[in-house]
Formats: sequence, C-alpha cells, structure tokens
Amino acid sequence: MRTESDFNGPIYQCAFTTKNGAWEEHRLAFKDFVPTFRGRVLMDAPALDPARVVSVGLLIADKQAGPFRLELAWIKASSAARP
Repeated sequence: MRTESDFNGPIYQCAFTTKNGAWEEHRLAFKDFVPTFRGRVLMDAPALDPARVVSVGLLIADKQAGPFRLELAWIKASSAARP
C-alpha cells in the first residue's frame, strides 16, 4: 500500500502465501504492514495509517521463475476488529 502518490515514498508491505488451485480468504491486519523503500525495511517510518492509503498493489516476490496466476474475487478494507 502507498500513502503518498509520490513513487519515492514508502511502500507498506504484508506477505501472504497462496495454494495452487485453491480459493482462499486472507485477512491482513493494517498493523502487520511493514514500511519499506526499494526492498529495504524503514525503521524510522511511521506505522501504516489506513486513512492515508492512496493505492494498493500486488507483487510476486518469491524469486521463482515460471508461470503464475492470481485471481481476485474482491478486496475489502475495514478497520473493524475481528470477532
């Protein structure tokens, strides 16, 4: 996630894994997103502020060559606590 439209700002990342051929639901907590810049963790950056998010992106980052497919049915953001 980005909180700035400037591409020189931090990116907030949260990793998750998928299973080939299976539909899954992932719940990623805002508190689990780590601020990074060009692959390096930023120790002095503020925590992700969900109210400031301007864009969301997905990136495959497992360094494995070959075909990859990711289908999304929906994306939802919520600050409500889970039961």
